[in-house]
Amino acid sequence: MTGRPRIVRTFARPDRRAVDALSDFDVATVYEASGRRGLMLPRVKPVAWGMRACGPAVTVLTAPGDNLMIHAAVELAQPGDVLVVAATGEHEDGAVGELLVTQA
Repeated sequence: MTGRPRIVRTFARPDRRAVDALSDFDVATVYEASGRRGLMLPRVKPVAWGMRACGPAVTVLTAPGDNLMIHAAVELAQPGDVLVVAATGEHEDGAVGELLVTQA
């Protein structure tokens, strides 16, 4: 990470009806229809077969051993949002634990 951490507090969320409509389709279809933008790496998978998530993404970039920005993102998230965390460097500790899960 470079520069000072920053929190973007206001951002446009997509229309809830559009999100609900997209939730009926699989990832490949949405990816193709959106101009082939925003696909996550294939190693990002559900922890259990059949799990699905669809919603506006609240994104976080965090450094090893620092989950402050994850706390900030949980505070900004609204019902239906999906928290997407990218961790830089190697982590030997968990970025999300009981406190964050309870907060969410």
